[in-house]
Amino acid sequence: MPIVRQLSVFMENKPHALSLVTKVLATGKINLVAFAVPDARGEGILRLVPSDPNRAKSLFKAKGVPFNETKVLALLLPDRPGAVYDVTHRLMKAGIEISYAYGSTSPHEGSTTIIFNVSDPMRAEKLLEVENPIPHDDNGHEAPAHPEHVAPPVVKMNKR
Repeated sequence: MPIVRQLSVFMENKPHALSLVTKVLATGKINLVAFAVPDARGEGILRLVPSDPNRAKSLFKAKGVPFNETKVLALLLPDRPGAVYDVTHRLMKAGIEISYAYGSTSPHEGSTTIIFNVSDPMRAEKLLEVENPIPHDDNGHEAPAHPEHVAPPVVKMNKR
C-alpha cells in the first residue's frame, strides 16, 4: 500500500522556522522520508513524510506546532526519463486528479521517491499495483520503524 501519512506544518516564513520544526523531529529521532517547502509569503507550509508519523504528531502537539495530516502516495520510481509521465498519464486516464507532487531522495540507487497528493488515493493505489516495503504491524497499520528501515513503495510500471 503506497498510501502514507503526510504532515503539513504551518509556520511563519522566517529564517529560523524550518530549523525549529526540524529540530523537534531530530530530537525525537524521526527521519524525514520526504519533505517540501514551497515558496510562500507570510506563512509557509512544510509538507513532510516522517518515518514515524504517530511520534511526530505527538511531538508537534507537545511543542504546540500546528499541523494537519493527509494521506498521500509515496512512490519509488525508476530514475529515468518518462517515469513520472507514466504515473501521471495513468492517473489522468483514470480521472484521478493530482493536487500537488514533490520529489525526494531514494534509499535505492537508480530510483527516486515522488510524493503525490491525489483525489482518490485508494483507487490510485489499486491502479498502479504497488508493492509496499514500509513496515506494517499485524493489523495492517504502519509500524514505527527505525529511520534507516523506511523505504517508499515500489511501483510496478510494466503493467498498464
